[in-house]
Amino acid sequence: MIPKVGLGTYLLKGQEGESIIQTALECGYRHIDTAQYYENEHNVGEAIKKSSVSRQDIFVTTKIHPDWLDKAQLCHQTEISLKKLQTDCIDLLLIHSPSTKGVPLEETLAEMIKLRDEGKIKQIGVSNFYADHLKEALDIVPDIATNQIEFNPSYLNKAAIDFCTKKNIHVTSFRPLAAGELLDN
Repeated sequence: MIPKVGLGTYLLKGQEGESIIQTALECGYRHIDTAQYYENEHNVGEAIKKSSVSRQDIFVTTKIHPDWLDKAQLCHQTEISLKKLQTDCIDLLLIHSPSTKGVPLEETLAEMIKLRDEGKIKQIGVSNFYADHLKEALDIVPDIATNQIEFNPSYLNKAAIDFCTKKNIHVTSFRPLAAGELLDN
């Protein structure tokens, strides 16, 4: 189960970032979302380690950078993420967005299945995928856990939401408050 509410950690770095993440955990957050691109996985790992919340009670999502989706890089980068996060298993590993280097999706997902079979990740997901990429992904991995896309009251992303709903793919929203722009609306 993916917790319904999570803390996105984009821009949370250093001691301040660790403190915010740790405070969120103490306040009841149990889903922490990071990415290699954020360059803060080590801060997330430290915050979890310093928290009074057991790692088993925390759901950790991270994302593989779109430059590193070939078989060798994906495996290597996942190992780096595991070390930085100070964990033996990532609860949800996402492809941050389709490959920027033309790596076939089949190659990437086959490696992710292998990582799941080895127990290094629990679930496979995608981010910033739309219908064409999702159709291809579902032919390879029929149990895509989630598609993380921008979704908020000012950006409904209806076509992507409808497609995911039809295919039983959970949608994880990033920028649910439009980076704060909706707070005064």
